[in-house]
Amino acid sequence: MRHNSVDADPGVIIDFDALHTREGLDASFATLPNATSRILRDPNLASKRVAARHAMLLSALEAYGKFYGIEIEETDDILEADAAVEHLMNFAQPCASRPVLPQFSLCTLGSVHFCVQLERIAIYEWCVSSTFDPSRVFITSCGVLVGGCDSVGGLFDALCADTHIGGGLPESEALGEAAGLEAGDVVILARHQLLALAVVERAWKAAGLSPERNRLRGEGAKHRLPAIGCVSGSSLGGLVAMEEDMAVSGKFSPYSISRWRGNAIAAAATVRYGLGGADFSLNAASATGAQILHLAASLVASGMLDAVVAVAADAAVSPVLKSAMGRVGSVTRNAECRPLSAGRSGMLPVEGAACVILESASHASRRGALPLAEWCWGGCANESRHLMAPDPEARVLEELLVDAKNRASQRPGHDLPVDWISLHATGTPRFDAAEISCVRRVFGDQLPWISAMKRTTGHALAASGLLEASLLTEGLRAGKLPAWPTNIDPAFELPESPSRPSESPSTAIQIGQGMGGTVVVNVLGRA
Repeated sequence: MRHNSVDADPGVIIDFDALHTREGLDASFATLPNATSRILRDPNLASKRVAARHAMLLSALEAYGKFYGIEIEETDDILEADAAVEHLMNFAQPCASRPVLPQFSLCTLGSVHFCVQLERIAIYEWCVSSTFDPSRVFITSCGVLVGGCDSVGGLFDALCADTHIGGGLPESEALGEAAGLEAGDVVILARHQLLALAVVERAWKAAGLSPERNRLRGEGAKHRLPAIGCVSGSSLGGLVAMEEDMAVSGKFSPYSISRWRGNAIAAAATVRYGLGGADFSLNAASATGAQILHLAASLVASGMLDAVVAVAADAAVSPVLKSAMGRVGSVTRNAECRPLSAGRSGMLPVEGAACVILESASHASRRGALPLAEWCWGGCANESRHLMAPDPEARVLEELLVDAKNRASQRPGHDLPVDWISLHATGTPRFDAAEISCVRRVFGDQLPWISAMKRTTGHALAASGLLEASLLTEGLRAGKLPAWPTNIDPAFELPESPSRPSESPSTAIQIGQGMGGTVVVNVLGRA
């Protein structure tokens, strides 16, 4: 049965019979006029026209609530309504099962004050935000593999304890199973490709995206999503794969080149998940992961893509490659000396992988996705100075941090511009020193809470930037800061044990730097 009101705006029709499905709800909400955004906020708007839309809106909300088991209560008390909204905006622990209003609610119900209860769990805050920009970029899922850890929560717990995780990752066959691959597809992939597909599978499932998967072998018709792209990277994965193939095989496979080349991860991920939008394959040494995040988010913010799978992976470096890295002086001589410590002598390379899924606000809301954090801004530049060594004055990093600090201060509702910063901090003496000196110059007496996440994870090369972005996302989502690094080099003149801020973190900066002069800064915020 269809209902219409002579007092309502032309074309305002609610199909109540269709409200038993999510698609019907979305379609019905989309017919409502923008004027409904004032209905419950101001009880003095009592005209017949408003009352008609009011009744229709409430009927639709009630149907939606019934469908998801939510009790919806109207209030005419503005103070009570304001208190309810305050509660929603301050709700710090998002719940994966929390129901979501469709896209219409974000566009036109932004100022509507209503109480929604489901065992005292409220619809999450951006459903009642007073503003909605469909071009905003949200992180909706993360997947990690490093040091024997395959969960973001578990990795964040280790970071909170300032402990190093040193476990190994599964064998290739087990990685293939984690990625949901058939045996015939597993054998044609290199280890860094398998690591990448394992974390993409975990993040893709957690995001609630399409259940369809494509076989990697064969040239038949395949599932394709033209508005979802991929930005991927590996620092040394192709070289490791080439070295292994040359060592164990007297004759190369037809897939050898696809295992070695720079787009090995992107090729596998785009085919497997039907990522039919633009794809990019990056290698900026240790800055790769942060650069992937920056480009992926920029593609979404520009409107070029609705969503992007950002993924990076590196297999364990071989003895030959490790020896070459040692010639540069970048590998630690003592694994017990961690980044920022006085005895640090270099990085501790480990294998790892990470995936971050980014979506535009409009795409996320259309499918009812829960945002974990927001990508707010990013900057990328090059020092143009040296093939290997950093600028000891870190002038490019300083420029980007100043810009990031200014951008972050423009986020509404935050007194302090930045309250958390993730250092690149690999453990190399010159990089660590230049970075700390720069951060102190930029922030002065308002030094944010500091993390040096490679103290916990080791240096997973290309994957490190996305591992760190995943950990920042988890901290912002949970409203929690990890431990302040212990046993810091006294030369840095950093506090040993500063007082922990009383407020939950709302804005964080990620720093990524790589040999060759690449410098990247990303700003993340609480969603």
